[in-house]
Amino acid sequence: MYKLKHLSNVNKTPKIRHLIVIGIEIAMSVISLCLSIYHSTIGIAHRAIPSLGPMILYLMPLLVELVFKRRFPPVLHIIYSIHIFFALFLGSALNFFEIFPYYDKVMHFLLGYISSIYCFYFVISNKDYKRQSALYMATLIFLMSMATASLWEILEFSMDIFFGQSSLGIASAEIVKEATSLGYTGIKFNIYCLKNSILVWDTITDMTVHLCGSIVFFIQYLLHRKIKRPLMLAYLEKDYHNNVDNFYEFVPSCEELESTITTDDIA
Repeated sequence: MYKLKHLSNVNKTPKIRHLIVIGIEIAMSVISLCLSIYHSTIGIAHRAIPSLGPMILYLMPLLVELVFKRRFPPVLHIIYSIHIFFALFLGSALNFFEIFPYYDKVMHFLLGYISSIYCFYFVISNKDYKRQSALYMATLIFLMSMATASLWEILEFSMDIFFGQSSLGIASAEIVKEATSLGYTGIKFNIYCLKNSILVWDTITDMTVHLCGSIVFFIQYLLHRKIKRPLMLAYLEKDYHNNVDNFYEFVPSCEELESTITTDDIA
């Protein structure tokens, strides 16, 4: 069993590296909050809510680390920060999704690949990781990544319903007029517009390009295990294990202590 070290027992270099990546995430969160306030001030409130998304997500690693007493590896922090910057800060807060055609699809492809990296970090934390077959682990990572795609689409759907966003498409002027004439407001208005204007094309294409990104990682992982080549994944494994060595100390459980006691020791 591994226990998080007290900060005073952590070496200076990994401690500074960790503070830097956390500092970057906090800074980007503050910038996102300022952008949301700016959008509200100049009267474009529909852009203010998307700006809050990066603000919240940039703080999530820090909150998880504080609540669950964890330390994420530095490379994982960096990958996460870059991902949120391009997908949500540029895409949602600065409206790249509507300004540049296919920007949304590129980000969903990258989400398929990057979410596989997140899952890769998760599976290598299992003590039986090396004992599992390459195909089993690749399939597990792939399925977890596809689950991420489903959760993301549910999140977009929820944002459209509860906050009146246009993640799944923009209602036509005729549909908006109909909803207004029926006296619908708030969530009921949003649901009416979604039911009468939403196209499955956006959701299906998003999940398809996510699938493609996940397949790329699936193949990369199999090659990494089968032909014994790093293919970047060996570097990620090293990053994970270095993080464990730097921030955690091994504390044997009662069962592990008992297993080290031999009959000779008892005699």
